Amino acid sequence: MSQQYENLSSNESYFVVILLVLYVLTILLGLLTWGEAPCVLDVDGACGFGEYFKRLLPFYGFTFALNFAIVLSAYYLNKLSKKSILIFRALTVPPLLLIFYYCYHFGNDLLKALTL
Repeated sequence: MSQQYENLSSNESYFVVILLVLYVLTILLGLLTWGEAPCVLDVDGACGFGEYFKRLLPFYGFTFALNFAIVLSAYYLNKLSKKSILIFRALTVPPLLLIFYYCYHFGNDLLKALTL
């Protein structure tokens, strides 16, 4: 049985573009804020509230990029052609690799920071 694909409406195509822009922006945010290891939240100490979230921005950026890629590939699974589905599924690879690389370097610090 052959698969029938639907055409995207103009709203759906805008949705795809918005998610792709958010995907790129969150990856860039993660790469631009990559730097120091995450720290444990200590309001009175060296790691205040702002510093705590600033050091976690790379992890959250890559995680949100992965979420956007999953939404794109899952939501449009039955609407787009097979070639487009493979492209959208491939969008999950860069954030996954970046998350693994980030956890490789800062995994212990990240666990300490996330377990308050």
